[in-house]
Amino acid sequence: MEKIRKSKNNTCRTEQENILKKLDVILRLEETDNLFFKHELTEEKENEIKELIPEIKANFVYGRWNYFRRGNMNDIFTLVKAIYKTMGYEIIATQKKALIDGKKYTKYAYKFIKKNAFV
Repeated sequence: MEKIRKSKNNTCRTEQENILKKLDVILRLEETDNLFFKHELTEEKENEIKELIPEIKANFVYGRWNYFRRGNMNDIFTLVKAIYKTMGYEIIATQKKALIDGKKYTKYAYKFIKKNAFV
């Protein structure tokens, strides 16, 4: 008899939702109407997200996520985006450019929108 392999997406759904709630708290998405400015990603927040990596690996299928594939673990926000996309969110990115005291600044904003409540 052939063994049927269960998908993490089905068996770990509550754990995945708990991880998503932890990310919501770290990124303060509920306070900001699901809007996040990348410049607000402090080292402290990055470390809090990195502490979740073992839990993320245990509960998500992450083999195709760029954060783990390329060995490029410098930009933790790519991991955050991959988790939200896996959980059925659309991420809309915008950028604002400003010239302050002769220096150019670019701020990136990300809006997290739940695509389908039944994903």
